[in-house]
Amino acid sequence: MKHATVKESLEATARTDRPMPDEWIQVPVHELVSLTLWSIANPASISTRGAVTKASKAQKMILDRIVGTRRPGTNPAARAEEAIEFIDLTEGAIKE
Repeated sequence: MKHATVKESLEATARTDRPMPDEWIQVPVHELVSLTLWSIANPASISTRGAVTKASKAQKMILDRIVGTRRPGTNPAARAEEAIEFIDLTEGAIKE
């Protein structure tokens, strides 16, 4: 089994649009953690209490691991060629 870092695992999971596996025992742990984190970060249900907060925290975890963090007073750690696309959590929240 190949060793995978957190960043590599999150990036690999983002590249593949694979649903949660039926056979949990056959999937490496790092892939299961990445799949779970991505599934929490994307489809937040507005009707469920705390779902948006939970999704925001998961998005921040993913963003910090993929892009990186920075020391206070330095330029933001951002790469122009990398982009992460999340589902808009506010969509459907405002009822007119």
